[in-house]
Amino acid sequence: MDVCGVSLGALVALGVALREPHAVRRLVLVAGFARLPRHLRALQYAMAAAVRVLPETRVRRGLTEGVPPPFRADALGELQVSRADVARVMRDGARFDVHELVGTLDIPVLVVCGARDRVNLALSRRLADALPRGRLEIVADACHVANPDAPASFTRLLRAFLDAPDPAGS
Repeated sequence: MDVCGVSLGALVALGVALREPHAVRRLVLVAGFARLPRHLRALQYAMAAAVRVLPETRVRRGLTEGVPPPFRADALGELQVSRADVARVMRDGARFDVHELVGTLDIPVLVVCGARDRVNLALSRRLADALPRGRLEIVADACHVANPDAPASFTRLLRAFLDAPDPAGS
């Protein structure tokens, strides 16, 4: 199977591929990472603590700020999470650390990041470099959620990657 994950979904997808490498044919990780650097982990923990005391509406707005305007209202309406859940997910993201395992993943991996996603650009580069068969692609005019930010470019990259023959034969 082919697996694609965006943001938190990239961490989930990477975890699946590491647990079941023979079940995954190709992997696409958008705005993902293998481990946050110490300063970003600290920031993530601080944000998790802040989320627990902010008004629920502010938390939901904050989670959807990076969604392109045409999709933001729908995302805001569909997002049904509690502050405690958001804080837990943020802490889990801060703890996520598979940097010692990614070098064992011997499948084609496309790491994608939006050119304007300043935080994740360096993390995505690091991730692609650590993967034996990883390749980084930057989506121009995209931020954190590259798929709705630049759907044509994103889809073109995804399609080319998934349809390309695998030189290693997997």
